[in-house]
Amino acid sequence: MSITVRRWSEEELKEIKEGKNNFLATIFMNRKTFSKKELNYYPHHLRKIYDVYFDIEGEEDELITVYATDDTNLLAFLEEEYDINNVVEINEVMTKTRRVK
Repeated sequence: MSITVRRWSEEELKEIKEGKNNFLATIFMNRKTFSKKELNYYPHHLRKIYDVYFDIEGEEDELITVYATDDTNLLAFLEEEYDINNVVEINEVMTKTRRVK
């Protein structure tokens, strides 16, 4: 994996929040840590969750969770950051919530 640590400009953060650059949003959502400022721009409304299984020779398939805005950006992200030839299966995780109060 080659996700680079970077500083996000105010313009990039606005594009991410507003859904103007979905590939950038996909990269952003897959970070492991966020600054307090960055959390305000996290595009929760665009996030889809995917379970991606990789073939690891001689071992059980490895599962990673990837966040993306859509299937197209998921595949572009996997192509950029991982060896997509080792992907065995991809499943979108769909959850349903219900207001209680």
